[in-house]
Amino acid sequence: VGGAVRLYFIGGSNVAWQTWPDQLHMYLLELGFAVPHENYTQPNLHFASDVAPRCDDEAEFDSLRTPRVAHPAWGSWSFAFDSEDDCAAAPFRGQAPGDYPFRTIAGHAVSCLSGWGCKPFAPEAQDRVRPAAVAQDARHADVVLLSNWVNDFKQQFCGYRCFNG
Repeated sequence: VGGAVRLYFIGGSNVAWQTWPDQLHMYLLELGFAVPHENYTQPNLHFASDVAPRCDDEAEFDSLRTPRVAHPAWGSWSFAFDSEDDCAAAPFRGQAPGDYPFRTIAGHAVSCLSGWGCKPFAPEAQDRVRPAAVAQDARHADVVLLSNWVNDFKQQFCGYRCFNG
């Protein structure tokens, strides 16, 4: 056992708010692996947010710098496109009347906005990263974990606004 394992996590709320990336980091260290800190260029969190569940062994995570490119409420589309060229204004069936950008994927409208419920005026509406930038950033990582299931799955709780209702 030994060697270096470079980690890179990208995703939504479960990457931003939960400690499982830190637990994996800690387990690798306990197994004798080095987990070097890389200088990534994408917006990065180094520890789960303050609203993450508190574990009994959380103090063991204090010295870890586990790289995350994550935002609460991101859906898979928040980090899936390099361009917005295929986004077209369409009447929005959500809480803010008006026309907002959607793209068509397999015959379905998908919002070009980010954040919980794809609210046009929410501060996180424009928070996205481009896959090419993520790929460039993660190219030296040994393990890249992409996790987006949680927010894609929960669209029924916001009336499917991200799919234009």
